[in-house]
Formats: sequence, structure tokens, C-alpha cells
Amino acid sequence: MNSKSIIYGSLALVFLLSACKKDNSISDFNIIDLGTAADLRCILVQNDSLIIGGGNTDELGFLAVYNSKNETVSLVSDHIDYPVYASAKFGGKFYFGLTEFRMLVSDSLPKLFDYSFGERDWIIELNHQPFRQMLVSENGFLAILGGKLSFGAIFQSYDGAQTWSPIEYDHDFRCIAQNGNQLWVGGNGALLHTTFGDTVWNQVELDNRFIVGLHFSSENEGVAVCYEGEQLRTTDGGQTWKQTDKKRGVFVQKMLSLDQRLLVLCSDGVVGVSENDGSSFKWIQLSEMGDLHDAVIVNNQYYIATENGNLIQISAEVLK
Repeated sequence: MNSKSIIYGSLALVFLLSACKKDNSISDFNIIDLGTAADLRCILVQNDSLIIGGGNTDELGFLAVYNSKNETVSLVSDHIDYPVYASAKFGGKFYFGLTEFRMLVSDSLPKLFDYSFGERDWIIELNHQPFRQMLVSENGFLAILGGKLSFGAIFQSYDGAQTWSPIEYDHDFRCIAQNGNQLWVGGNGALLHTTFGDTVWNQVELDNRFIVGLHFSSENEGVAVCYEGEQLRTTDGGQTWKQTDKKRGVFVQKMLSLDQRLLVLCSDGVVGVSENDGSSFKWIQLSEMGDLHDAVIVNNQYYIATENGNLIQISAEVLK
């Protein structure tokens, strides 16, 4: 091959790469200073306030409250024994899931109390398992744990969080979804479903895919996203799934349904937005942001929890 061919070949490669569709990069957002450099991991909406939890791995956890109306931050505690990974409000109380099989409960912040699991509710792998997500409905309270890509547990309570029905699996669980009276849990090589009130879970085979987000738009229609960016769809209520697309170059952290939109939160500040129940996604790069862990919407403003203590405030119009 002569030098001219090499030059033309290089130019063609550059043209091909430049022609590839890139994520829209935006910087039209605010960063709210919470007074911490630790990772933000979960957000819970309480009226005009956001209750934000987090903490770095193997370090202390924290809880802070941001009032979106008067734009003030108040610290609940920055000396929680373990990082806070998940939160929910159930039966008039706040529940915060930590690592190390620990949970806090509060009927009025800033008061926090250790939740004491009964001996019958203990699991074998007590250590290193973060509470990944919690789901609350009028029927009950569901929480999942997962860690180290190999172990997880499902906790169900149907008596006001007094007792639980723990189920352990050799899978790392990451997401929960509800489809009518059906409950779904996804994780590393696992997709399970049951009905409210039942403690027997059935597994759907998915070739060991790592499910980190689930959403059902109807009894039969649903979408799942995988850790490495694959998107799957079902048209038969979750019995079979088919890959429809794959977002390359990202690691997906979570998928959320907010204000009739799906948000896929990814590594390195990438967010996917769908306004058609996951049939297609628009991918946006939030400039110079790290991994995105959780999000909520209040008064047409998205608030996104990221690593390194950054709370992003971004208008819903910007993510269209």
C-alpha cells in the first residue's frame, strides 16, 4: 500500500467516525452544593423538599435535605455508619437502606433509629449487601439487596414493615417494577416475577443478561435496560424478551419513569430520555458529570444525584 492510499484510508476513517451520531452535550443545568464530596445515591421527594442520601464505599453515610422552594440545604447527619443507597416513605415513616444489611427508620427527621430485623428475617450473607431499591404500594413494601455481582435478597412485607419474607438468591438484584398485581425484580443473570402477597418467585430465562431497569407501560408491553446498554422489549407481559437496541460505551445505573418519560441514568454523565415508553431513546451528555445514580422531578425540574456530591438541577424542557 502506498502513502497516498494510507492517507485516503485515514481520511475515510476520520470521516466515518465524525459521521457517527454523537450524544447531544449540554451544560444548561445548575449544580447544587450539598456540602459533601461523597457520592449521592438516592433521592426521596417530600413536599417541596428532597431527602438525599449517599456516601462513598466503605465510608460513613449521610442524609441531607434540600428545600427546592427556598433553595436551602440542611444536614440531617453525616455520621451514619454506612452509605445510604435506597429510601422510601411507608406508613408515615421514612426508611433508609444502607449497606451491611442495615436500615434506618424515622417518623420525623432529623431523628433516626436503627431498624431492628427480627431473627426470623435474617439472611445468611449479612455483610456488604446494599439495599438497592425499595417499592411501596397500597399492597405492601418491597426491598431488594445486591452486591458483589453474585448475591442478592428480596424482602417483602405485608404487615406495615413489622415482619418480612426474605428470599435469598445467588444473583445481584438491582431493580424493581410493578405491572398491575405483578411484581418484577431484575439483576445480574436474573429476572423474577410474582404477584403481590405471594412469596414464590418465578424466573424468566434471559441468557444471563444484567437487568438494571424495568418498566411496564401496559399489561403486555414492557422495556428493560441492561448494565452494558442493551435495551429489551416484551409484548407478552414479560414472558419473552427481545433485544431492540444497544447504547454502546456506557454502563447503565438505573432506569426511572418520571412525568411520562423514561430516564436511563448512566456512567460518565450520560442520560437516555424516552417519551414513547422506551421504543426509542435520545441520548444526552451532561458535560463534565460523573456517574448518575438517581433522579426525581419537582415543579418541572429534574434533580439528578451523581457521584462526588453533585446534585444537578435541570429543566424538563432541556431534556426534550
